Amino acid sequence: MYNFAKNKNTDIELDSKGVVGHKFIKSRRVSGYSIESALGELFDNPQDQIVSATKITAHFHLEKSSINKLQCKKILVLDNGSGMDYDTLRNCHSLGSSRVYSQKCLGRFGEGGILGSLSIASRRKTYTRSESGVLLARGYDMDLVKEQDTWGSFPIEVTPEDEKWFSDLVGETGTIVVLESLDLMRPITWQSVKTRLLDYLPTTYDKWLSEDPTGREISFKSFVNDKCQDYKIVKPVDPLYWYHDKNQQLRDELINHEYDDGTKTKVRVRVSYIKGIKEVKRGDRNKTQGGYVYRNGRIIISGTRLIHMGESHNDYRNLRYSIEYDASGDAAMGTSPSKNGIHMDQSLHDKILHLVREARAYIAHDLRKDKDEKNKEQADGILKKVAENLGNSEPATRGRKSKAPNKKSEKVTILRQPAKKDYNLIQVSHHRNGSIGECVMSTSSEFRYDLTINRDHPAVQEIFEQDSNVQELCFNLLLTTLNAASVISCGTEEESRLLRDNFVNTFSNSLRNLTTIS
Repeated sequence: MYNFAKNKNTDIELDSKGVVGHKFIKSRRVSGYSIESALGELFDNPQDQIVSATKITAHFHLEKSSINKLQCKKILVLDNGSGMDYDTLRNCHSLGSSRVYSQKCLGRFGEGGILGSLSIASRRKTYTRSESGVLLARGYDMDLVKEQDTWGSFPIEVTPEDEKWFSDLVGETGTIVVLESLDLMRPITWQSVKTRLLDYLPTTYDKWLSEDPTGREISFKSFVNDKCQDYKIVKPVDPLYWYHDKNQQLRDELINHEYDDGTKTKVRVRVSYIKGIKEVKRGDRNKTQGGYVYRNGRIIISGTRLIHMGESHNDYRNLRYSIEYDASGDAAMGTSPSKNGIHMDQSLHDKILHLVREARAYIAHDLRKDKDEKNKEQADGILKKVAENLGNSEPATRGRKSKAPNKKSEKVTILRQPAKKDYNLIQVSHHRNGSIGECVMSTSSEFRYDLTINRDHPAVQEIFEQDSNVQELCFNLLLTTLNAASVISCGTEEESRLLRDNFVNTFSNSLRNLTTIS
């Protein structure tokens, strides 16, 4: 018996019956892999070999379905790496490898290659040849797993035809993984698979491809009746456009994080502002905004999935940031076993969030500045036309019917507390003929001044054609000037100053009333 209190495990034999049986494997087959991330696991393995592969390609063998669409029936993933010996090949078919991974390896637990394959296919065959020159093959079959109610793989007999086939495809050394019986593959139509791969591969393996742009290659081909129909070479795409000459590098920070046991890791955070890069289409800016998490140079999370750093928003469509770390940061980053999710330590999360929020604040300020400059430019142009039309009292038709006067909207009263407590409110009226507007002494005991505006004046109608922000700026400039010119005849210099102050303080709200007069 095991004594938990004494923490002793002498003479204990674990009962493993049924632990890795068919039901367990069946449950692991639906472990959350998409078609592209499952294939990504098979693309990662060649990069972790003793001699990393320089060329990785996927072959999709297709046939027409009953609705005349091309569907995937078999997938091959090939590489020209150093290959595997017998023990390594057997080990890579287990659910959890005993291999020791370095901090620079893409692998973590040694189960991604098998789980990725299981999420697509119920049968897999792996052919590999190392420097020994011996071609080895091994596979799994879910029919056998179900029959024997246990997980396991088996060696495959290699024929002379297999030797020639292997040499023709990869050369002297390398590996070919064959996935058949694609019972769980979604989607299965070639066009959908192709679209996903073109979205996934260029950014996910950007750093690996860019390190040696002439020597490394990732590609995929499609075949119908063993004839190649489509061939795509993946071009790397940096989602941050970090080295683009029009990119603004807002942040490049190295965060040192220390674990409780004293060990340390480093996490690098980069923030880009790609507003000035014209090559990026507007739709792509919204689609690809947000954060990208790199583990050993390979993207494991992309775009708006980093919701803890802020939801996607149109204002931040030009913001990109990356979080980069190696395997020593797995615990701090909370890397998921399938390497497609993270759950960061709170202290590390807060440091990164601070940098991202600083960038978002900078961008918000930049957007406000651009908007103000644009509105000011539009307002200047409109007011120039206003100045040219001030002497014209004729209503503007501009090819359309003039609006009929609405007696109910002749008066708009602003009920807002004035800037000076001892100063009366201004009454704003609306008239439809004569000059553009005027400010006169009020005959009412309730108000001291009346400010009127001719909405049908051509200059005013020019303003009404603009959007609300430009309208507000135009009316503010126009009527403040009109008020300042008219008030001279209304009272003393002190009264003029008070009236102008009061007008500026009350006008922004009253403008909304004026612009809604029909």
